[in-house]
Amino acid sequence: MATIKDITAKCKAGEIAEAYEIALLDWNAEPDNAWTQREVGWALYYFIKADVENKQKDAFYEHLDKLAELTLLDLNSDRLIYENVLWKIAEYVKGIQADDLSSISELFNKIQDYRFAPSRPYSYLLQNCLKFEGWGQMVDFIEWWNLSNLLPEDYVQFQLENGRKVMSLAERVYIAYSKALIKLGDQERIAAFIPQLETLMETHPDMLYPGYFCGKLLIAQGAGRNEALEKVVPFVRKKVNEFWAWQLMSDIYRDDPQKQLACLLRAVHCKTQESFLGKIRIRLAELYINNQDLGRAKFHIDKVSTCYLQQGWKLPGQLQQWSWQNWLQTTQPDGSDPFDYKPITDQMLFSELYECLAIVTYVDTKARRAALVYGMKQRTMAKYGHWSLTPKEGIVLKVKYTPEGDNLNIISVEQAQGPFKLPFVKIVTGTVDKKSNNPFAFLKTGAEDIFLSPSIVSKYNLMGKEVVTIAAVYDFNKKKNEWNWSCISIKK
Repeated sequence: MATIKDITAKCKAGEIAEAYEIALLDWNAEPDNAWTQREVGWALYYFIKADVENKQKDAFYEHLDKLAELTLLDLNSDRLIYENVLWKIAEYVKGIQADDLSSISELFNKIQDYRFAPSRPYSYLLQNCLKFEGWGQMVDFIEWWNLSNLLPEDYVQFQLENGRKVMSLAERVYIAYSKALIKLGDQERIAAFIPQLETLMETHPDMLYPGYFCGKLLIAQGAGRNEALEKVVPFVRKKVNEFWAWQLMSDIYRDDPQKQLACLLRAVHCKTQESFLGKIRIRLAELYINNQDLGRAKFHIDKVSTCYLQQGWKLPGQLQQWSWQNWLQTTQPDGSDPFDYKPITDQMLFSELYECLAIVTYVDTKARRAALVYGMKQRTMAKYGHWSLTPKEGIVLKVKYTPEGDNLNIISVEQAQGPFKLPFVKIVTGTVDKKSNNPFAFLKTGAEDIFLSPSIVSKYNLMGKEVVTIAAVYDFNKKKNEWNWSCISIKK
């Protein structure tokens, strides 16, 4: 009888068919000997490897079927065979186009009788299958794969070379299963899955999207508003500037037209591509039509129609129906909002929202971060990419926030209208004192010297001895590790 080493040596030498025949002879001679089936199993693995590399689908399926006939093999004793085969199955899936749903269904029908153990290749198979978003068997596949087989590393975000973090495999599969369940509408499965999703939220609070999909599932299940809000609000607080977070909130408030309208208005005012807002604008138009507010309804209908036509998309049926109605042809569009939606939507998320005035002292355009001084010895750095304005040094902002440790969780900002009387800002007049070999300078006021940074000196072309009036901010100097007055702007 040949050994496993003999069989694999021949396979590696390219003599797979010959190795397979030898293994079959041994198996026929000793059909109850698990070692003879292991010989066949290893030969079949090398066949499968070659099938995938050469894109031989029929041979690949044939050899998978033959592997399933080896009933004396098991996952514990023969784990290495199955893990090697799994790598090849996953590679085969990787080569299937995301819209080729018949091919992934055909493969799933071949492998669903297997029961694999948790492993890196098993997770790799899952990762490659998640691209088939419209797959009708996604729920069955994920249940067959079994979420309890996720490895500890599957819960860790992956960091790309550019530093950007990619969602973990665990979060991706929970989202995929949620989407598939919502589409399927299976109430029993939804009810069984919600507790698993809630556990994920508790054990991995760093994951943002499980909260969103927990809310979607609760809505699909017909849960009450308070129950849905309990799960969704912590998520929306973290994603307060994302349109789809407010779209979800609008679904929860479907029985309260005023609050639903406020959520939808906040959604369309979030910074995002117009092509993402079609469903939200259509829902806004429906609410306005119900209120006989036809001008505002027409504005949103026109926005959707223009966007869809530019994209070359077919207009939704609701828009086509409205296009035949006379009022749409005779009404002037009105792009204004019927009320201030921000206080209403803020109140949904925060029982107590704070407000302060802050002055911008520094802007990092590359990192899209700004330094704000908002009190005596109170300073924060904030990301401004989602703000409704681009900050500039020296402008005063009205900031709405919730406390977050020693920092501010900024909810919204707008430019404040003066005049201002802020204890951390003062206006002083003095004489510029600048040495010729220094890029910086000081303002001599008689009482104290105020630092003028190189950027201020350059911006105002200061040579020294000018008499100027400056706005100074009590800001933190990182290099000196101290608070002092620093010039933010000059009026010569």
